[in-house]
Amino acid sequence: LELVAREGTGSVRDSISLLDQLIADPDVPITLDLAERALGTASGQNVVELIDALIAGDAAHGLDLINLSVDGGADPRQFGRQVVEYLRQLLLLHMAGDDLVDVTAERRAVLHEQAGHIGRAAVLVAIRAFNAALQEWQSGWQPQLPLELAFLDSLRQMFELDAEPAPVERPRVAARPAPAAKAPAATP
Repeated sequence: LELVAREGTGSVRDSISLLDQLIADPDVPITLDLAERALGTASGQNVVELIDALIAGDAAHGLDLINLSVDGGADPRQFGRQVVEYLRQLLLLHMAGDDLVDVTAERRAVLHEQAGHIGRAAVLVAIRAFNAALQEWQSGWQPQLPLELAFLDSLRQMFELDAEPAPVERPRVAARPAPAAKAPAATP
């Protein structure tokens, strides 16, 4: 139900339509796996593992996950939206704590673990890269390419963030006392 609500993006009519798609055969029980396949979404675990690969700087594993998700039937644009939403949850956790993140206790624990290994600046970089990929999507012969490029761009920018030296705190210099006014020279 949570997946259907999320995919309906706030529209009751769209959510009902999605439920109708899932109930096509009343003899088949509705499971999360069936809903993910029918709605073209990637497994939530694939999104978590993609962020783990991003944190670890593992380009090969990240690219493999993107391709496995798309080859497994996930719509690349939908997978990208899932990644952006997940990164947004990480950012909210960093910035506001648990109050704004509405997820299961299991997912919250995973988010907390990952938040301990990735900084806010890196999360922002990744959100911008994946969101830009979604905004500039063009139907091409390689549907997962924008996601791959967003992942690699995120890795590159995160590496550059890590390579920057930490800002140096300069000690405060005590204000110098104002020079004493010279007494007028006495005339002989």
